[in-house]
Amino acid sequence: PYLHQEFGLVIRSRGHRKYYAFVLKEHDKAQLIRQDGDERVVLAECLYSYEELISYGLTLRAAGSQISAAIGQSVLLTAEDERYEGTFMADDFTIEAV
Repeated sequence: PYLHQEFGLVIRSRGHRKYYAFVLKEHDKAQLIRQDGDERVVLAECLYSYEELISYGLTLRAAGSQISAAIGQSVLLTAEDERYEGTFMADDFTIEAV
């Protein structure tokens, strides 16, 4: 009945399956993760209930080793990690449904 198991945003991608992500999953969790091939490390996690087919304003930011994730104006998660520090920068990048 569900459309997905998890969804979110990726930053600092270093090729196939090497990235940081802000993920909403299982309809009640938010996570900041580091994916490195088959290894997934949860850097931060909190409860966050969401519904399918509803628009959410997700933000994922990184500055140096500091990573943060927000929904709307509320920062939900923060973490520090240096594995994929420093990459291409995009300022005010937005994806919208058409």
